[in-house]
Amino acid sequence: MKVSIVTPTYNAAAFLSKTLDSVLEQTLTDWEHIIVDDCSSDGTVAIAQSYADHDPRIRIFRKDHGGVAEARNFGYSWTDPQSDFLIFLDHDDCWKPHTLERLAQALIDNPTMAAAHGLACMTDLEGNSIEDTSALAISHNRRKIVPNNDRYSIEFCDRDEPTNFVSMICNCGVPTPGLILLRRSTFESIKEDYGYFDPSVGSGNDWDAWIRLTLRGPMAAIDEILLDWRQHPNNGTNDTTETRDADHKVRTKMMSLPILSPNQRAMARWRYQTIYGPLSVADIAQSHISEPSTALHHGPT
Repeated sequence: MKVSIVTPTYNAAAFLSKTLDSVLEQTLTDWEHIIVDDCSSDGTVAIAQSYADHDPRIRIFRKDHGGVAEARNFGYSWTDPQSDFLIFLDHDDCWKPHTLERLAQALIDNPTMAAAHGLACMTDLEGNSIEDTSALAISHNRRKIVPNNDRYSIEFCDRDEPTNFVSMICNCGVPTPGLILLRRSTFESIKEDYGYFDPSVGSGNDWDAWIRLTLRGPMAAIDEILLDWRQHPNNGTNDTTETRDADHKVRTKMMSLPILSPNQRAMARWRYQTIYGPLSVADIAQSHISEPSTALHHGPT
């Protein structure tokens, strides 16, 4: 039942030790940890190496700087192809001791699920919970698109409701990839449409992958805090311009996925328009859409 963990690192010396400590503290011990350094210029590699020297389950690889999506893909290429499950832990996030055990058990108990995920708590670098009025401290903010006669509406998901396409295309309610344990077999299948993590969508590469994953099957949702989502000035989500650009790229891309059903495509278009307004000529051309209709099509979702 081995779990393959992939962590891309880049100038992570201030964060990495606590992240690696949280991996070593896991109650599920049958794992390997692939650390991919994306050409750091600080002490990241030395810290990672000190852990690898004391635990053979940890391996370190270095590559030319290419960004987090390339680093995730590179790390995945070095994982054991016999492992059952995969997870991509960011270099500044920390797991609870039982995280891998809870996620793996959810997938064992739910064989039709493509993945399983839990909740995150926003914390400072010391693990203290942050009370932030601009965001939910506990990342239970999943919403879904709901057909209602000839129109759509948005509703909150039930707390134990699986995460599927209609919730993932609405808003990514899973803020960091270290929350999601993936079945290797299902993750392999998304390669056929745009590869694994797509660098062309920038910081939205994980959300893009999760959307495509939910087209193969839903994700079991565990109503439990399994990760400290540590907040600091270098968080990628702090760059609102980059985040909005990534959101636009992912949503434009989603409208053109050839494997979408008519109803799924209509949902993707409708959600795009609720955020960005009517589709422009450029949007239609980029997404290969010949008819910018938002009419509701009834069919499988």
